[in-house]
Amino acid sequence: MKRISFFLSLAIIITCVSCGGLKTDVKKKLKLFKEYTEIANKASEDGKLDDDEIKDINEIQSKIDDFIDKMDKKYENNEEAEKEMFTIIENLNGEIVLKEYMEAMDKLYDCEGWNHLE
Repeated sequence: MKRISFFLSLAIIITCVSCGGLKTDVKKKLKLFKEYTEIANKASEDGKLDDDEIKDINEIQSKIDDFIDKMDKKYENNEEAEKEMFTIIENLNGEIVLKEYMEAMDKLYDCEGWNHLE
């Protein structure tokens, strides 16, 4: 499960670009990942996910998914953007953000109620 989450998130990062400019879009994506991380870390502190926490996590995940879908459609098969994105992510310390996001996601699966996450 953890490997699937990691590869899915990596694919998400690779495909995230939009009309606001690549750097702006990468910043927005990293901001969404940071928001998810904060919510997930707080929710997992007690080892149980209540209805409000599940709702908040599902909402931020939905925002991430929507953003990815829009960017996938717009920049489908754009190898140049993908290459540039890696440079931008590196310059913004995006690897750290992604690592923290994945760790927070993993913590959720150790909590009671994780099966209610979308």
